[in-house]
Amino acid sequence: MRSTRSIEILCLALAALVLVWSPALMQQLWPVIGLLAAASIGAIWSSCSPDFGARSVILLKDVDGLYTADPKTDPAAEFIAEIGAAALAAMRLPTLPIEPIVLELLARTKLVRGIRLVNGLVPGNLTRALAGEPVGTWIHA
Repeated sequence: MRSTRSIEILCLALAALVLVWSPALMQQLWPVIGLLAAASIGAIWSSCSPDFGARSVILLKDVDGLYTADPKTDPAAEFIAEIGAAALAAMRLPTLPIEPIVLELLARTKLVRGIRLVNGLVPGNLTRALAGEPVGTWIHA
């Protein structure tokens, strides 16, 4: 079992945006390395550590949320509106749109309640998610 002080940095590349979600952000060297790496490719750097008070994360992807299978190739795929991080990790979905380390971090965090996975290509989805509407999939701790 890794300590929260170990290498627990999550970098999500969204076009030219690098987002880091890391416990004890200010006490780790890895976010600095991530910042320098993002700067070296001209990417935008952002951080949302629980240390800064972030209670949830909205992750914009090109899918409507989580499904039991890839909905682009399997018409029988069922939409998952809400699921726990540990339960999702146990499913071992082959087409998970987020990295498995995200689920591990979410299951162990003390402050962050969850991640809302939203299709950022659909106009209005981000606004709805920010307003607290149930859009996409809610992955809770």
